Formats: sequence, structure tokens, C-alpha cells
Amino acid sequence: MSGDTCLCPASGAKPKLSGFKGGGLGNKYVQLNVGGSLYYTTVRALTRHDTMLKAMFSGRMEVLTDKEGWILIDRCGKHFGTILNYLRDDTITLPQNRQEIKELMAE
Repeated sequence: MSGDTCLCPASGAKPKLSGFKGGGLGNKYVQLNVGGSLYYTTVRALTRHDTMLKAMFSGRMEVLTDKEGWILIDRCGKHFGTILNYLRDDTITLPQNRQEIKELMAE
């Protein structure tokens, strides 16, 4: 659908700056909250390509976490699963809908 908006559900949890440093964690699993969508993956998957995620999880910058320890990423979570699968295995299945392709490309 065009014009979709992704909103993070109000959980009452206040984000905080975390001392999380991802350098050397390899196969350690992390919990991600991307615009209210929750994902569980390895640091290795997030650091395979030279992206902002690599900067976040290689220890070059601090990240925001909620009180349960979920790492907060202030983006729409709608297409993050597709992006995460690409980071894992370098393949992508494009959506059929032209608008969704545009949204995915913007991420």
C-alpha cells in the first residue's frame, strides 16, 4: 500500500544509550527492535557488509537499547526482514509491488 506509515508501538520503555560494543562478537545473537518489529540475528550477519549496521555492531559507535535489552533501530521495520536475509546470504527476493520495491530501495 502506498502511504503506509510505520510507528513503533508505545511500550512505555525509555530508550537509553548502551555501552554495547559489538567488536569480536561473531556468532553472538542480538535482539533488534526495528520500528516496532522484532528480529533476532547474529552480529556476524549484521557486520558482513560495509553498512551502518556494521558500524553499529563492530564497536565503532554506541547503540540505543530499551529496558529489556532490545537494540533500537529508528527505521520502519516493514522491509527489514528482506534486508536481513540479504545480509545473511547475499540473495534477495524482490516484492511484486512496485511501491514496495521503492520502499525497500529507500531502506
